[in-house]
Amino acid sequence: MYFSSKKLLQLGLAFVFIYAGVSMLVHPQDWIGFVPPWLEFGFITRELFLYANGLLEILLASAFLLGRWQKQIGWFAFLHLLLIVFVNGESGFLITFRDVGLSFSALAYAYIKT
Repeated sequence: MYFSSKKLLQLGLAFVFIYAGVSMLVHPQDWIGFVPPWLEFGFITRELFLYANGLLEILLASAFLLGRWQKQIGWFAFLHLLLIVFVNGESGFLITFRDVGLSFSALAYAYIKT
């Protein structure tokens, strides 16, 4: 069976987003520490923010698996992952450094040809 570079990026990124998204919904206690307290405002709690992010990541995984809107999905995932790095700052970089590599993989997906 032959897998193109594009297909490998699609599958790999979809796995990352589906795993993280489902895990955020099923085991929020494992993720809530990554949501900074300053993100709370009004009725938006850290828990609600985490739940919404989990759903967003499941949608991203689905988009990668569908393979449509390649450039838009790649750019959105790139920006989403970099935002996670910046929101967590230097104190979270021990974990989020991986998101830098994943973000550039998403950007590569945006421009890779079939």
